[in-house]
Amino acid sequence: MTSLEKLKKKLRIKSWAVLINSAWSLTEFVAVSVISFSAQFLLIKFLSKEEFGAYQYMYTLSGIIMSFSLTGLATSLVRHVAQGEEKTFKSAFKIDLVWGVVLSFAFLGCSVFYFFQDQVLYSKSLLVFSLTTPWVKSFSAFSPFLQGKNLFKKNTKYMVTINTVFKLAIVGSLFFFKSVFYIILVSQLINLLLNAFFALRVFAKELKADSVSDFEKYSSKEFLRSVKHFSLLNVIGSVGQFFDKFVINFFAGPVGVAQLSMTTFLSSQSRAVIKTAGLAFLPKLSQTDRLEIKKEFWFRTFQCLLIGVLFTGVLFVATEVLFLFFFEKYIEVKLLAQILNLEIIFILVGNYFAAILKSHFMINPLYFLTTMNGLVKLALIALLGWIYGLSGIVGARLISNFLGVLLVGGVLYRELCKSQEVGS
Repeated sequence: MTSLEKLKKKLRIKSWAVLINSAWSLTEFVAVSVISFSAQFLLIKFLSKEEFGAYQYMYTLSGIIMSFSLTGLATSLVRHVAQGEEKTFKSAFKIDLVWGVVLSFAFLGCSVFYFFQDQVLYSKSLLVFSLTTPWVKSFSAFSPFLQGKNLFKKNTKYMVTINTVFKLAIVGSLFFFKSVFYIILVSQLINLLLNAFFALRVFAKELKADSVSDFEKYSSKEFLRSVKHFSLLNVIGSVGQFFDKFVINFFAGPVGVAQLSMTTFLSSQSRAVIKTAGLAFLPKLSQTDRLEIKKEFWFRTFQCLLIGVLFTGVLFVATEVLFLFFFEKYIEVKLLAQILNLEIIFILVGNYFAAILKSHFMINPLYFLTTMNGLVKLALIALLGWIYGLSGIVGARLISNFLGVLLVGGVLYRELCKSQEVGS
């Protein structure tokens, strides 16, 4: 038995595809993180705290509005394509384009609001987002399509290319225009063009001839139903992801937003890779029986905990180095950033639980859990942020993630036990 086979047996990995897919997802994360860090470093270095805070706040508002988009489309697309329904890509693209019109008007309404508040930068930036962001999301549907087909290598190449050129556009705009508005304008237009190019490329090369025909009535209804459910499930969680910056802006303005952005910098990057890796497991989990998942439940949970602890240790050291040598302008938030890295342990375990629930479409538990977790997080951020400011927001995120893991794990295990009782 080779050393690789021994590792496979020890980790209880039944398919190398899962490990390979996760490796490609990790490769994408590392490459994108290096590129993102370089661009972020230059923005931090050459923009004042007020300018950097305003830049971050614009993307916060964009994120809150996009929380009401079809955020569940990616999960649904991965799930259906993994089950052989490649034709759902065309349907997903059309649905997202139509919904994008609604979101464009939402951005436009916010732009008008800030215009009458004499916030010209915010108004102009939101106008740019109204013309680009919804369409960027629609075109980016090619990524979950490729993941559902287990073409993680190709997806990694495409996503790294998009992120590289996108960040180069940010850096180029920073030095050429030295204006927050033009940084947003140029980078958003480049991002739109890149996603459109790769989406059309996937349309032309990856879809089989019979895949673009009208698909069965049942499949269409099933896909639309899963998109609707997953999108509704994601609304509160997506808003919660950006709500902290929205809250801190009321108490401390753009400078407070800049400080919070630096506090969450590494943990947010890590959250992104965990989410991406979770998509790598969806195709395999969709094809795995619930009884089999239950047998591996505690072992996989322990694996996630162990990886989370090791990952957090690395982040702790990385935070120390980054703030001492690169982010010295924000050294006052270094300790809070290190403390916040602890949330990665809970997020990693919670992501594994969520992947099981989503892959087997346990819709009732999903609704209950996401609603409860989201409301608790929003309430804690609003309350503790109001009382303790930045420290309160950090505490709220840690507490909500810890409680979320306990709640999700308990409900999920109960559902798996029910499946065993039915099976027996």
